[in-house]
This record gives sequence, structure tokens and C-alpha cells, in this order.
Amino acid sequence: MSKSFFLKEFWGKYCRVSGDYHPLLHHCADVAACFEALLGIPSINKTMNRLGDFREGELPEVIKDRLSVLVFLHDIGKTALGFQYQVHSIKPVPPLPQEGHLRPIANLLWDGTGGNEWFYFALGFEEILSWSAESDYVTPSLIMASLAHHGKPLPCDEYAASSERRQWEKDDLLDPATEVQLHGEIIRQWFPGAFVKSSDQLPANTDFHHFFAGLVALADWIGSDRARFEYIAPVDGHYIDIARKKARDAVNAIGLNIVRQRLSYQPPPSVSGLFGFQSLRPLQQAVLDAPLSKNVLVLEAETGAGKTEAALLRFLTLYENDLVDGLYFAVPTRTAAIQLHRRINNFISKMLPNDSELQVVLAVPGYYQAGEAKGIPQPEFTVQWDDDPDASVAARRWAAENSKRYLAAQIAVGTVDQVMLSELPTKHSHMRSALLCRHLLVIDELHASDLYMRGIIQRVVSSSQLRSGHVLMMSATLGADARQCWLDQDGDSSVKLSAATAIKYPSLSYFDNGRIVNQVIEQTGGEKIVQIQAVVSADTSWLEMAIQAATDGAKVLVIRNTVDTAVSTLERLLEDDRLPNNLIFQINGVHTLHHSRFAAEDRKLLDAAVENWLGKERDAGGGIIVGTQTLEMSLDIDADILLTDLCPMDVLLQRIGRLHRHLRHNRPAGYQIPQVVVLTPDTEDLSKLLTRSESGLGPKAKVYPDIVVLQNTLELINRYPRWDLPAMNRLLVETALHQEARNLQLNPRDEAWQKAGNDFFGSQMADSQYGRMLKVEKGKLFTDNSVCFFDDKKVMTRLGGDNLNVTLEQSVEGPFGFPVKQFVIPDWLLIEPFSDYLEVNPEVIEGAGFLRLVFPNRVFLYGKVGLQVESE
Repeated sequence: MSKSFFLKEFWGKYCRVSGDYHPLLHHCADVAACFEALLGIPSINKTMNRLGDFREGELPEVIKDRLSVLVFLHDIGKTALGFQYQVHSIKPVPPLPQEGHLRPIANLLWDGTGGNEWFYFALGFEEILSWSAESDYVTPSLIMASLAHHGKPLPCDEYAASSERRQWEKDDLLDPATEVQLHGEIIRQWFPGAFVKSSDQLPANTDFHHFFAGLVALADWIGSDRARFEYIAPVDGHYIDIARKKARDAVNAIGLNIVRQRLSYQPPPSVSGLFGFQSLRPLQQAVLDAPLSKNVLVLEAETGAGKTEAALLRFLTLYENDLVDGLYFAVPTRTAAIQLHRRINNFISKMLPNDSELQVVLAVPGYYQAGEAKGIPQPEFTVQWDDDPDASVAARRWAAENSKRYLAAQIAVGTVDQVMLSELPTKHSHMRSALLCRHLLVIDELHASDLYMRGIIQRVVSSSQLRSGHVLMMSATLGADARQCWLDQDGDSSVKLSAATAIKYPSLSYFDNGRIVNQVIEQTGGEKIVQIQAVVSADTSWLEMAIQAATDGAKVLVIRNTVDTAVSTLERLLEDDRLPNNLIFQINGVHTLHHSRFAAEDRKLLDAAVENWLGKERDAGGGIIVGTQTLEMSLDIDADILLTDLCPMDVLLQRIGRLHRHLRHNRPAGYQIPQVVVLTPDTEDLSKLLTRSESGLGPKAKVYPDIVVLQNTLELINRYPRWDLPAMNRLLVETALHQEARNLQLNPRDEAWQKAGNDFFGSQMADSQYGRMLKVEKGKLFTDNSVCFFDDKKVMTRLGGDNLNVTLEQSVEGPFGFPVKQFVIPDWLLIEPFSDYLEVNPEVIEGAGFLRLVFPNRVFLYGKVGLQVESE
């Protein structure tokens, strides 16, 4: 090639501080080489081969090369003059539009006026478009998928692009046509295998295209990392060799390719020894022995039955059979993820002791933790780790440094939100989805009552099945309809109440030969007889019970449905002279409670303190912890007595799971039997909730509006003052939540009840429909505009309001004496106009034990009870 092509080089990456640049050809080579390296990962190669329906054992070489060419062209839009002139001191007159590099290329590709013929000719598109004979839209779809590497598909409209043509016209300094022609020449030199004649064609399967889009986005993330791909200029005609070596090294260093790890793997001498057990429980053995051909399992057992260990054994088995590369363990709350992280980190260190650089990532935004190491975010999206790791260890933490990359970790523990984002039309959902199929996905503490989340999880499971991924769903309180939904996705029949209550518990379920198999698991130990009673929440007797229990030496857990009632409960306890202050939950001598409205930094303190008070190795003596739903799920905490607001049965059983969780021989006298006190507006009938809400309950409330299920739950509490758990789990859940049970409750009721039941059903159907509509259209090619993510859609993993994330410019001392900086404010605490809060740094006024965050329209107080609106 003539050197004249390189006299005025087009840049792909540029550093404004140093003035260094990386030629566009080099950056495109980096990303294409990273894509090639990703296809070198056996699990990814097999998935692509399977989705493409190729006959070979792995993806044909010609297909690899052709896809790599399309990846190389992912940034061809950077040849637009408006993009190139961003770093030039000389600017064209009149100014060029600076719309990045994606919109201009989309405008050019879909220019219906014929103004793009030069572009197609320069790249030799006639030959590239012949790579698929099945449809004229297959190759264009894959090109558009490659252009979606920033995480969002682009629309494919026909533009009258005359106003854009200046972007592509030669001027005194730059000639886009020459640069595009150079790209057309270089792809034939660097990827010659793509242009040989072959019977293998690019597949039309739409899921192949969407999986490809996720891989391109991942390749772009890796190939854009200057720490691994330093800038080299001018253009080198042999640079592809450099890029390929760096790409292989990067993919290996990050931990995406685990071939070397597998070569050094030694099976443990005893699987039970991984946990320090003498033998496995029947539940754990059942999961260990479950058929490997069943990609989706549902495990139902009571809390504390050993489901976490069972899930880890499933991962061990799948890993040993080369069916998964990694594990993502999804739980409902970040508190649960933080606590579970340590347990899984210990397991992995025993399972894979020969990989000293492997670290379990805590996939909770803002936490920056890999293994035991913790990080502090730095400028330019870097992270400083507290253990000053060497380069190889630091590389394995790449996934932990950005929430969009969490699923790139080999082993990660996080919230279920990260999983749901893989099937919602949000930025980088394709990358998340592509990464997820390599893992065993464990979803813990599933509920049956949230139809919005149920629908999204159903799509996650379906996508995983299509790509031969593996999923294990676990619950103590799953209903038959939800189980049916997840295991038999093509079926539309519901399970009758009598049949639902007859299914044995605990059980392991999977789909086999057109039906759901419910494998009964022997119940050995773990039985818990719970004494339960309902008391009127307005009566002070329940507070006296809590105080008496704490002074008797019992650990008391109080769970309220709302932050306001939890704060009120703490204040009443502090005012009671009968309760020594040292028995009330505190941090650094400051009495407090546990809920979601604390600064991120203080949440870490709260989580650790709760574990100290109520964990397996809890301190001796009595005490009271007050909190909200943040304490109810996935936590390995152990109280002697539980006082809780009324809630739906499945939630109530989750809360009871925090009671007498571990076998102890030193519980205080009078508390050897688990006791539950349920606070309710009325101990018999909840009709008053039809006209007003209380403690987050009722049709007019936001927390638990389903009055029918609440009434069923209350009646079961009154009917059965002693619950034999887990033997009664199935009966309690189905009799409260099943549609037949709902109808039995509503049929004799008056018009107000009927209206409340119908309104709730309508809202659930609306939520379910919204969840079905809010999806990634994986059944469409990228040439169909329905695949686009439109900005006017409000996308949430859990229905409710959008939160306002606030990061102070400087850390300030919080109420517990430690620095705080990051806050999350629910949108319902804001007042319009909401724009007054966006990109606004609040004025921070420090007081005695509290902070005042001053926004234009609202002032918040932050102190020992969390974030509150300052009363006017």
C-alpha cells in the first residue's frame, strides 16, 4: 500500500491530555481481534455454532472470519468529518454536525437517495452482502448489530441525507472516501479467510444476531482499554498481529477464557468437605445428582435447609462436565448479596485452589469488591484497590470495576436486577445476556406474587434455554402457577388448588417429556414448630413483648413494612425507661435501625453490624433490631423472636426464615420455641383497609395492596396458631395466594371488596402486560426498528419509582462518625419539577449528628434514622 494513504491519518482513540492518538485502523483491529479471542472461548464458540445451526462441532473458520470483518467495521462511522474534527484546532466553516459516529453512519447506510453508493463501492459491499443467501437482510442485520456496540441498537430509517453529506465530502485536510477505501483494502489483507468461496452462510437466526451484538459490545469494551491496547501510531500494515496477541492476552488476563484453569483443576476428594460437612443432606444430594441434561431446575425448600450449598454443588457438577464456565448467584437485595459473597468466596477458594488469582466479584453497584479486596473509584473510570495487587491479579478484577461488566466475572454474587437487565431494553443488555449464558445462573428467594418480575425472569430463563445455559431457581415460598410458568413456558394450563397443595415439599422440579417432574426430597431435620399470633398494631402490648424478650436475654427482630413505622418503633423503644439502651441496635454508640434509605457507605456499616448482632456467630445477650424488608430475605441471621407487620404469606414465611435459623442450645428460657407476633390493623377482618391504608397495607397503599391475600394470610394465622414448618409451607402459600383461594375469599364479600379485588387484578394484569411489552425483541433482525431501545420508555427492574442518585462533591462525616458521599433518594420523596434535582449538587449543611441536604425545592435531613424530608 502507498504511504500516501497515511499522510493525514484518521484517529480512532485520542488523549486530549497528551495528544497521543490511536489510528482508526488500529482500534478497529483491536476490537476485531478481541472478538476473535472471544470466539476462541469454547463455551462461546459452542453457543454461536449451536445458534447458527452449523453441523461442525464448532463455528466454521470462514464464519469466524466474516463476522470478524463485520466487527472490524463497527467504528467505520468515525470516518465522518464531524467526528474527526472534534480534536482538530482548525474547524471547518460552516461548522459540521458533531453527532458522534453512530448516527452519521446509520444515516449514510440507509440513505434512500443513492448518496451512499461510493461507500458501498469503497468497501466492496457487493461481495460482503453475498455472505448470506437466505435473505437480503441477514448481513445488513449483522452490520447493524455491530454498530450497536455502544449498547443500543440503531434505527434503520430511510433518510434524505443531503444535509449530512458534508460529513463525507473531501476537504483540504481529510478525505473520508479514501479512508473508507483503505478499510476495504485492509480487511481483505487482514481477514483473507472471509473472502474465500464457501457453502457456509451467515445464519438468519435472530438470536444468533442478538448474541453476536452482545459479543461485539464486549469486544469493544476490552479493545478500548488503553491499559491493554496502548496507542501506536502511525498505521502499521502488520498491526493486526500485534492486536491479536494483545487480545488473546487480555481475554485470558481478565479471566474470560478458563482453558488453563481447567487444565489445572483437581476434583475435591470429598464434596461435603468443601463445606466442612461430614455428609450431605438429602436436599443437597438430590441437586448434586440432578440430570445434567435438564437446563432449568426449581428447588423448593424452607429457609435454612442448605439451598445455597446445593446450588454450589450444582455449579461444581456442571463445571466438571464442561457445561458452564462460571456462576452468577442472584439474590433479592444488596444486603443479602454482601453477606452471601463471603460464603461463596470461601467455597470457590476450596473448589479452585490452584487459581490463586480468581476472586469472587460482589456485583452490587458502588461496592467495588473482588474477593477480600475493596476498591475506591478514581478519575477516568479506574479503581484503586486496597491491597495494591500485581498486574495479573488486578486484571481479574476488571469485571468488578463497572456494573455493566459484572457478568464478565467468572464468579459473581449480586442482586437479581443485573440478571433482569439482560432482558430489558436498556443499554448493554445484549452484552449482559451474552455473558450470562456461560454461567450457571442461580436465582434465590423467588416470589410468586410479582407478575412483572415473573415475566422478565421467564424471558431470562427462555433465553438461557435457547443458548443451552443452565438455571437453578430456588424458593421457600413458590406458588404452583409460578413454577408452571418457568418450567413449562409453552404451556397455558394452571394447576388447581387441590393439586397445588398436594405437591410434596421440599421438592426439586424440572421439565421432562412434556410434563413437570416434581422429585420429592426426604426431609431430615430442620422441622420448626412456630407459635404465631396476631395482635392489633395500635395496641402497645407487642412493644412490651419486645422489651420483655430483650431484657430476658433474647434476640428480637422487628420488621415493619415502611420506613416511617420502623423509625417510629425505634423512637418509642428509645423513650421507654424499661429497656436499657445498650440492648437497642447501634453503630459506634449511635442507636439506629436497618432500611434502604441510608448512604451507601453507612449501609455497609449497617450490614456488618446486623450480622454481628444476629449472625450465626452472634454476640451473647439480648437485643432488639428494628428494620424493614431489607432484613427479610437471603440473610443468614438468627433471631429468638420475631415481631412483624402483616404481609402476604410468601413474604411472611421469608421473614419467619430469620427466626431460629440455627440450632442453639443456649437460647434464653421461654424462647426455645420460635415465636412470631404479627401486627395487624385488626385481628379478624381487614375491611377498614378498603378506605385507608395502614403500615403499607391495603388497596390505597404502595407496599402490599392486595387485600385479598392479606385477609387470607390473617385467617390462616388465626386458624393455625402453631405452624409445623416446612410441612405446612405448601398449604400456607397456596391457600393464601392461589387464584382459587382468592376467589373463595371474594365470592361472599360485598361490592367494595369485589371492586378492590378486581382493581388489584387489573393492576397486576397491567404490570404483567407492561413487563411483556418492555423487552428486547430478540425475535427480530437488527434491520427491524422494533429492536431499538427508545429513550421515552421508562425501564425498571422492579416496578416503582425511579431513584435519584446523589453523589456529593466531597465526603462529609455521617451520623456514625464515618465519611459519607453517596445517597439514593426515592422519587416519591421529591416534588416537581424533578429537573430541579438533576445534575444539581445540593448544599450540604453539617449539624450535630445530622446533615442537611438542601435542594432548590426540598430539604432532606440525614441522621441516625436515615434520610428524611425536613418538615416544613
